[in-house]
Amino acid sequence: MFQDDYSSITSDLDTHANQIYLSVFFAHNKLGAAFYDSSSAIIYFIPDVEETSRFDITQQILTDIQPSMVICSAKTSDEYYKALNDHLNIQTIDANNTKLQLVPQAYFHKDTVERTILTLKSLYPLTCDTDEKKRAFISAKMPFNIPNTLCAIGGLLPIIEERCPVLSYEFDFLAGNILALRPYDLNALMIVHPFTFRALEIFNPTIHPSIYKANTVNNLREVNSLFAFLKRCVSSIGSRKLRSWCLKPCRSAEILERRYDVIEFFLDTNQHELMRTLRDHLKPIVNIPTLLRKLFDQNTRITVWKQIIESIRATLRIRMALVPFRMKTYFFNDLCSKLTDDLPRLLNIIEISIDLQRSVRDNRIIFIDPTDPDLEQLRNDLIRLNEKLRQQAEFANNLLIQCGIDSNYALTQDNATLLIKGEKFHHDDLIWNDRQGQIWRCRTREIDVTIQEAEEKRKQLLAKELAIKRNLSLALRDGTELFVDATEFCSQLDCLLSFALIACEQNNYTRPELTATNQIEIIDGKHPLLSNSIIVPNSYTSDVHPNKANIHILTGFNCSG
Repeated sequence: MFQDDYSSITSDLDTHANQIYLSVFFAHNKLGAAFYDSSSAIIYFIPDVEETSRFDITQQILTDIQPSMVICSAKTSDEYYKALNDHLNIQTIDANNTKLQLVPQAYFHKDTVERTILTLKSLYPLTCDTDEKKRAFISAKMPFNIPNTLCAIGGLLPIIEERCPVLSYEFDFLAGNILALRPYDLNALMIVHPFTFRALEIFNPTIHPSIYKANTVNNLREVNSLFAFLKRCVSSIGSRKLRSWCLKPCRSAEILERRYDVIEFFLDTNQHELMRTLRDHLKPIVNIPTLLRKLFDQNTRITVWKQIIESIRATLRIRMALVPFRMKTYFFNDLCSKLTDDLPRLLNIIEISIDLQRSVRDNRIIFIDPTDPDLEQLRNDLIRLNEKLRQQAEFANNLLIQCGIDSNYALTQDNATLLIKGEKFHHDDLIWNDRQGQIWRCRTREIDVTIQEAEEKRKQLLAKELAIKRNLSLALRDGTELFVDATEFCSQLDCLLSFALIACEQNNYTRPELTATNQIEIIDGKHPLLSNSIIVPNSYTSDVHPNKANIHILTGFNCSG
């Protein structure tokens, strides 16, 4: 089963400026929660759970997620509101820069939230054209029998719309700021205190020695830390996933065993070439879901499309390389199963809709349609008309010179239109229009005809390009979930290949054995600072309650605990 082990990134240990908005709803002794990650545009929901009298579940959620804003209903009980304030350590609430935001109770109504979710076009494929189909599609990802969680999502939606606006409303079904809904398991990850990261040197940022990076966001770097030792990732998404794994270690034995299977597979010397090949394929992969939100923005450059196309191509190469080994590990089989044949279909749609080579050469996005020969003819006609306008402008310029214009007048050319500053001149072949002040616009009758013809061609071209963009955006809308899964799988694979590479280089890797009884057996333990010849017998087996096993690691300088 695919595990999306999301983890927040604290500002003290990471320089990425991700905004995480958490919404909680407490009623009838049950707690529902949902949070939104602005970097991935995904809503993670926590199903309804029984809350304790001390609100331990709420504290665990706040500690685990580390949100930048907590959202709750304006009619929240005083007891629960006080518990939130106490945990967040908020003395006063600032309306301009708050960490606890109150939202009107009207947004938390279950029926209203259900209707709102059905209107989020970016969540559904084209086949879901009715409310019944949309409900069936979304129920497979999030059940509707969790009322408190639905209410929490309702309180989250207005904040997302306010704080994370869409970049383009031309295609609202693609430019939506919510790309997917995913469940979140609180028990899958381990909560680690920030001081523990420093003490164990999991993260140990130091100031960069370069004076050019002083007082910048990149002035800290990891050198002597566990994260720096493990960071062999070749992609940006892999580095972010590795950081999240270090920040919130996984404690699920099933997930850890799957990771160990992948590492053990690449320890075989016969698979070293495959490991190098996969690492080469991972280099160009970027976070596709974040790029989808700005594809059709008017300021989008061709480099965005180029990154998406190269990422999809690299993902397909990775899938083809792992298909012969899909039965070796569960991770390979899950990757090949989730990345279906829809991915090459989407790549083909993009490639037949955008001329990447010409777009890179001309530094502008050129949409194409192999089935419509009139599209290219319109572009050629526009090029011909632009050349004709240039020639007509030169003719008008020569005509003005023949009129005996004095050299004191300023003559410029703006979009095939001649501007002259000074007195108004009269000529039968020239048309003069008053512009502003002493600036006069001059053009010939032939220029008027050519400009009108060019405008008609341009309107036809824009209409055809708009149709291509709409069809392309509809196809990308159906592949949103697939892009999210592809990014997740590739980031995890990058991390696992880094672990396997380190294990091969160190040549002393031993696969850990996990037990489900929460027992720790220490045999002949010793203090790390004592010499090897002196052994302090410390044979001890801890056997505590299986559901309440707490492990405390005491450490200090030189790892002397």
